[in-house]
Amino acid sequence: METARRGMAAVAADFGAFKAWRAPGGEESEAPVFVSAFAANDPESTLKAIAPALAYASRTGKKPVGLLNLRPDRGDRSLQWAEALESGRLDGFAAIAVIGSPARAFGALMNRKKADCGRTVLALREKDPSRILERLASAAGASSVVIGMGNIGGLGAEIVAHWERTGIPHGL
Repeated sequence: METARRGMAAVAADFGAFKAWRAPGGEESEAPVFVSAFAANDPESTLKAIAPALAYASRTGKKPVGLLNLRPDRGDRSLQWAEALESGRLDGFAAIAVIGSPARAFGALMNRKKADCGRTVLALREKDPSRILERLASAAGASSVVIGMGNIGGLGAEIVAHWERTGIPHGL
């Protein structure tokens, strides 16, 4: 039994596990909070996983902002996210930003269908995590909860690594 405990204690947490960080500096109540739910992949699993983050945003008065990372080889998954937007399942977000190589096409499609999805989708061209977060801060304000969704591959992994380097671990 002791051997099992030591072994489990030595295991590193899964990189894609649901985690949260607070941005350093400033007032804690005003600092943005970053949440990684990138590894959940599909909208249904993601919505279940992010319930604590949305509850935290509601409780603290912070704006929930979705950061959706799309992959070019998962068009089927992008369609699932488009359907989630159109059906109103993402209405709890103050804003939705999309990253990844399909971002421009996805954003253009969703913005043409704005009457159906009820919001503008911000397609970000930036590939640097710092620049992406700067754009989100200017679009949504500093007092927000940025929730990473969609896929951890590519930019998702880079953003999580950035949050782990620069953020302060945060319990929701």
